[in-house]
Amino acid sequence: MTMPDAQTFGSEGVITQWQSGSVGISHHAIPALKWPAMTMNFSLPPEISANSLPAGTPVAFTFVKTESAYQLQTLTPLTR
Repeated sequence: MTMPDAQTFGSEGVITQWQSGSVGISHHAIPALKWPAMTMNFSLPPEISANSLPAGTPVAFTFVKTESAYQLQTLTPLTR
């Protein structure tokens, strides 16, 4: 469940791995959260299916903080 008035954050990164309910992304720093660049798992909403993009795919993504995790909102492949 998304927190009321949840703020959406965004970044770019590379998919590292898929799990049943989450995806690992190695992402750039996110200054709004004072996060350095890192690799972390984001939970998946029902509209994003696991393994929808192969590991190693560069992506742009947005996410929100839920009661128990950081949940993806969008996941878009980047063409470089």
